[in-house]
Amino acid sequence: MTLQDENIRQEDFSAAIQNSYAEYGVSSNARAIPDARDGLKPVQRRILWFMFRNNWTSANETVKSAEVVGTVMGQAHPHGQEAIYDAAVRLAQDFSLRYPLIDGQGNFGSDDDDPAAAMRYTEMRLSRIGEIMLRDIAKDTVPLVPTYKQDPKVLEPYYLPAGIPPAVNGQDGVGLGFATRVPPHNLREILNACIALFDRPQMPALELMRYVQGPDFPSGGSIIGDEGIREYLATGRGRVVHRGTARLEEDMRGRRLIVTEVPFVGRANVKTSIAKAFNDGKLPGLMFEGHIPDESSEQNGTRIVLPLRKEADPADVLATLYQHTSLQTSFSVQMTFLFGAENEPARTPRTVGMVELLRRYNEHQLNVLRRRSQYDLDRAKERLHLVEGLIIGAVHADEIVRIFQAAKDRQIARTELIKRYKLSEIQAQRISEMTLAQVTRMDLAGYRNEKKELQQRIEYLEDLLAHEPKQIALIKEEMQSIANDFGDARRTVILGDEEASAPVAQVESAIESRPVLVALSTDGNLKAMPANTYAGKTNAGTVRGDERLQAVLRSRTTDYLVCQLSTGRVATVRVARLPELTRAGRPELARSFLSLEPAERVVALAPVSAFSEELFLLVFTAEGRVKKTALSEYLKVDEKGSPDLRLLGKDSIARVLVSPGGGDYVITTSDGKTLRFSDADLRPTGRVGQGVAAISLARGASVVGADWIAEDDDGSLWVASSNGLIKRSLLDEYPRKGRATGGVATMQLSGGASIVGAAVVDPNQDVLLVSSGGRTARVTAEGLPLVARDRKGSTGMKLEGAEKVERIVVLPT
Repeated sequence: MTLQDENIRQEDFSAAIQNSYAEYGVSSNARAIPDARDGLKPVQRRILWFMFRNNWTSANETVKSAEVVGTVMGQAHPHGQEAIYDAAVRLAQDFSLRYPLIDGQGNFGSDDDDPAAAMRYTEMRLSRIGEIMLRDIAKDTVPLVPTYKQDPKVLEPYYLPAGIPPAVNGQDGVGLGFATRVPPHNLREILNACIALFDRPQMPALELMRYVQGPDFPSGGSIIGDEGIREYLATGRGRVVHRGTARLEEDMRGRRLIVTEVPFVGRANVKTSIAKAFNDGKLPGLMFEGHIPDESSEQNGTRIVLPLRKEADPADVLATLYQHTSLQTSFSVQMTFLFGAENEPARTPRTVGMVELLRRYNEHQLNVLRRRSQYDLDRAKERLHLVEGLIIGAVHADEIVRIFQAAKDRQIARTELIKRYKLSEIQAQRISEMTLAQVTRMDLAGYRNEKKELQQRIEYLEDLLAHEPKQIALIKEEMQSIANDFGDARRTVILGDEEASAPVAQVESAIESRPVLVALSTDGNLKAMPANTYAGKTNAGTVRGDERLQAVLRSRTTDYLVCQLSTGRVATVRVARLPELTRAGRPELARSFLSLEPAERVVALAPVSAFSEELFLLVFTAEGRVKKTALSEYLKVDEKGSPDLRLLGKDSIARVLVSPGGGDYVITTSDGKTLRFSDADLRPTGRVGQGVAAISLARGASVVGADWIAEDDDGSLWVASSNGLIKRSLLDEYPRKGRATGGVATMQLSGGASIVGAAVVDPNQDVLLVSSGGRTARVTAEGLPLVARDRKGSTGMKLEGAEKVERIVVLPT
């Protein structure tokens, strides 16, 4: 057979297939397997690079995602817009990446399988940590090559400088004959390991575990055992068991397991597997109809509610969940990356252990540092050469002006400068570009100082490039700086085999009942504190750090907080859900636990252990009204809140307390009056209502304190005024009168002062005065003598200037 066309060649078919398949395999793996130097796939790298190139950085406004996708597709990535947008969305998801490299604005999906909004609706920019991936890229730290567009002005990097190691955010992908699945890790741990590997490059995997505990998933949870961790750190292959976290909630409404953290498969996957196991009859201890209750939110985090049957053992149900649902899953690790020579594209896939991967990363950082230093050195030398010419020009400025005036054109003048002053073409060109006025004003002293600084800079850079130990020391310093700036606490807990095999202990520890203090801040936020926070009397006198306190109450972790809201609504939350912080710790936003309306806040609290019919919740208002309701009426109130007290006009909540009934109520007003009346005068009503009159107020007066006392209570009433005075008087001095009448004098007031707070204080309690200037003073019973109820009291706080006492806080000691 004769071939007529010279462009047609004869070739062995099997050889052609092998060669074509090999080329396809290289291309496929290059798209699916990340580079060992920066841990990125090409599409991810191109997205970050062109965002940086177009200055879509954290310091600037976000841009439409469609603009980012269009730029990447038009300039560098020969694939569809959906592939590019999907990759960009993942880089912005904090539930997919441990440290998102893109700051997204808009709907970027959720771990409940909600998709991201279309690219025309969302916006994005580089995150601060994303910019670290490209730091110093403008200093020739990595090779840049033309994109598929073949425009010499449009270049892209083979790889990024990558200030964040490749194992931090993890990766997964399937190529041709190779696959990769790298779990995310803690940034601080990985960088500490990199620093240690500079000192011990041949560190064994077992020793590496001193620095890298194991995977650190965005969703938290726990890893069961460390055998799989040791295996993949050493070989790059292994299997770890990732378990979600659940705790038990129990009250009069029943018991329920609350899933607060899920494995790295998403909430939707976990809920689907639980529903399937329930429908298959594998979870008889649970009870729900239709869908699984999911109260997760951005404020509350993950909160999947699993109601328990009365007879169910919570530990058994939890163990069954781990066995039959994806609340416990296996994560198969395969740390496959592409390797290649420095300054060349990576094409060789290899599965490596963590030591080898981080060692390769350290080599990459050394190369980046050397290229950056050489770039800086070259620029410094170029500038020094120019400055030396400018110094000559400044010294001979008058003569140079005459040369330019005498020359027919600037080229002749430039030639004369080179000949007379031995200047280079570059130096002469720079001087010739100046106007004559600029020449005469040349700053000789400034150029000489700059020359000195440049010489020192050049000496430093040459010394750095000549000594590898100094390069390593600088890289260590930069790594430590990144760890300090962006590192955070580990989210995923590593459990030993004994801990992992005891789900009973895990559930029981979740319902441990212990005493705590609950604090309400003036802005309506909440926190728990250790029960002994205010123990002892060492803090008598002025105390700083408590200026935000509104109230402090004794409680237990198993109690519920009845939260009275500024709108008159009421909500409840379990004390165990509050973060336990120190005395100086800033309270958690109430919106993290409660569903609040705009501008709504918590204004008063009452801890309760049970919603009993024998206990009553009393709500007092500033305008002298009160509502008494059986606690059992609040049984179905939850974090979402319910209507309670109808506030009239501009009235507001002044005090909330729990009473067993009987006894008396003591109410104090801002104009120095106190009324004591019997509980028998106050009938209970339904939960929703406006209440009844508690006290008759003078014009301009308001309720500033209210308490319940037993009939035989021999305690004392503490009263404080705005001018810093405080007194305590025996309760026996306050006669019982009828409800809705006027009170008796409780403190002498002068100089326009008013009462700011009053409370029945037990012998084991102190009182904190809080001023308008943010100062506090702690007053003890030992330091405050008993006086008659109509006296003016003693100085509790020395005020400065126009400062006034704003409120009192009773401190449990």
